[in-house]
Amino acid sequence: MKVRLISVQLKMALDDYTSFQAFESRLQRVMGRVAAHLEPDTPSLVVFPEHLGFYLGSVPFHPQTAFEAGTFQSFVSAFAPGDRNEIQHHLFIEHAVEVWDFYSTLFSGLAQRYGVYIVAGSLSLPEMDRSPHRSHLLQKGIFVQDTSKLFNISPAFNPFGRCILRTAKRNIPSGEDLFVDAATADWVFPVRTAIGNIGTILCYDGYHHRPIERLDALGCQVLCQPVHFPGPEIRFDGSGELVPAYEDFIKLIQGRENIRFGVSSALVGEVFRDRRSEGLSFIARNANLPEDRWQEALICQAKDPFEEQILAATATW
Repeated sequence: MKVRLISVQLKMALDDYTSFQAFESRLQRVMGRVAAHLEPDTPSLVVFPEHLGFYLGSVPFHPQTAFEAGTFQSFVSAFAPGDRNEIQHHLFIEHAVEVWDFYSTLFSGLAQRYGVYIVAGSLSLPEMDRSPHRSHLLQKGIFVQDTSKLFNISPAFNPFGRCILRTAKRNIPSGEDLFVDAATADWVFPVRTAIGNIGTILCYDGYHHRPIERLDALGCQVLCQPVHFPGPEIRFDGSGELVPAYEDFIKLIQGRENIRFGVSSALVGEVFRDRRSEGLSFIARNANLPEDRWQEALICQAKDPFEEQILAATATW
């Protein structure tokens, strides 16, 4: 098997979320740059960061409020004051059908246009489905199945534009639990594709054994980790209160039976002043190494934790 693996470390700003059109224009430009890393006759997998679609349920519908607020906390307080349920409703559930229709259509089109597999970052959504039998009643047949829980969901698309996988996050860190609930284990599984078995593990899940054990046991060969560290207290230069041990994901894929490669893609930038994000994207291999030699498993890594960069490597197994 020979596959081109591409990790997109994406730097987003508030301007990119002020409308669906602005977001689409930004992603179209990024995919134009990704295209330069594709190779003829080699199938490709492109991985985008966690929370890429996080703001799409709210900011495009209240752009002026977002700019005036300056901070995410002020923005939420301005138009969605109240308890957790009210915040979740106004930030994600109220426009869930419109957002999923837009997001899935955009990435479906990009996958088809460039002939690639795409792990399309993630966004916060209730459990949803689509049925052609409901198209005469609902927008493209899309409907919300359950509003009692909200999940951090990562969709994946094949070169035909079909959504082939939706993974939800199981381990929710403090702070993020205001916006989403913990998914059950049955949300985490790989999909068998023409380029091998692909699995997604969202950020914090990639620093825990059990989700990785499950994916490995189910035959995952390429494990994608969209990540987002959204707090100013997190700094990769060591100046913050917390410094993510991003290499733990590399350590945890070593010695696995089926996992061959790991692709981690980080969201960076300052959409709001209190959500300045940093990250170090990378592509690594399972070289069956001990933990203290994890750096030898790195194939490539981002050079700057705050700047946009596209990483690419050709994987064979």
